[in-house]
Amino acid sequence: MDRLETFFLSKYLHAPKRNLFRFSFVFMVLGIVLSVGILSAGLNLFEGYESTLRSLLLDSFAHISIQASGGGYMSLEQSKKVIHKLDSRAELVSAIPSIQYTMMAMANDKIRTAQLRAYDFES
Repeated sequence: MDRLETFFLSKYLHAPKRNLFRFSFVFMVLGIVLSVGILSAGLNLFEGYESTLRSLLLDSFAHISIQASGGGYMSLEQSKKVIHKLDSRAELVSAIPSIQYTMMAMANDKIRTAQLRAYDFES
């Protein structure tokens, strides 16, 4: 411990009992209790936010994307064969065919790009 900390601790520990309930001591203890409580509440709030955000992002987007060689689209028969092989895997939750397309939009001299993903909702 630092000498300054030791000085203040020995001052409060060796002081008479009436000094323990002085305003400065009570104010210091209440300040520590309040700050620890606020810090704990803030950390719990952000932990809940992080877990919700993580589950939302991981459950919304595909982790693996299988595409045809050459960059084109798979035929319906090819995609059914791939899905049939993937469905036999116990680790996979779902396999759904989709179409992904890059789009560009322009409005008032501002250009924006977007990824359009279309899924088969029946499956």
